[in-house]
Amino acid sequence: MDSFLNRLDPVVIGAVVMPLGLVASAWLLRMACAVCSVRVPDFMTAAAVIVVVVVANFGLRIALNHHEMALGLGSQLLLVLLTSATIVSISVRTTIASAIAVTITHVFFCGATYFGVSEVGQALL
Repeated sequence: MDSFLNRLDPVVIGAVVMPLGLVASAWLLRMACAVCSVRVPDFMTAAAVIVVVVVANFGLRIALNHHEMALGLGSQLLLVLLTSATIVSISVRTTIASAIAVTITHVFFCGATYFGVSEVGQALL
């Protein structure tokens, strides 16, 4: 799989793989909301939530890496989790506890999907 991705042009990856990842992540967010018994947002709202979470966490990672704030990995991961859960809580209009459950379930679903696609890709290529 790695050799296949290494041969692709970065523009192709940005134009094809990233939108597919956005669509899959929005679909998985809707699925995580359903599993956690939270109101399931429509697809465009879920896609907008994913984009906002990605931009917010990207900015958070830049801020945490460029400042000498001596936070450990656990603290940084907790900040990312709380940032994502806050955005989900505001967007889906649920409590912060439910949003944390949705965020953790969403991360699990995304990881399982990535692992599954990677295993299928290694079997086929």
